[in-house]
Amino acid sequence: MAYSDCIHQRRTNCISKLLSINFSDYLKKHLSIFSENLLVLIVDSDADNLQLTKQIVKLLGYRAITAKDGESALNLIEKHQPALVLLEVMLPEIDGINVARYLRKNQNLVPVIALTSLPSDMFRDEALMAGCNGYIEKPFKIDYLEAAIKQLLFSPTTTFSYQQ
Repeated sequence: MAYSDCIHQRRTNCISKLLSINFSDYLKKHLSIFSENLLVLIVDSDADNLQLTKQIVKLLGYRAITAKDGESALNLIEKHQPALVLLEVMLPEIDGINVARYLRKNQNLVPVIALTSLPSDMFRDEALMAGCNGYIEKPFKIDYLEAAIKQLLFSPTTTFSYQQ
């Protein structure tokens, strides 16, 4: 076989391999690399819940910052412009509902998930009407949180509610 034939065969094999790639695996791999740069703000007044949620978010491949109250959350949102906010509804001083209202009133469209232990039948509608994009009851399954984060980061106009 001539040298030029070997080069041609090598190019053909490379192209064949490229076309046989499973593109969902390719996208998943590249989106996970991209996700490492996305910042998620977690807001919760309970220190244990805050740390647990922070660890979960980091395990899912995102960077995380935290706030323990509504005022700190608003300051961090303004300063860091996170890609997503996970927001407890029951917070001292400025509650999560009013944080969401403030964001929407000021045209801040950061996706917000109300991540709360409050029952959905009482607070879900209020949270969604205030501007939250989703509502997840605690305790939550990590799969639910992961799906919600991905859904909002890559299709932010949707709303949802997950409950046990």
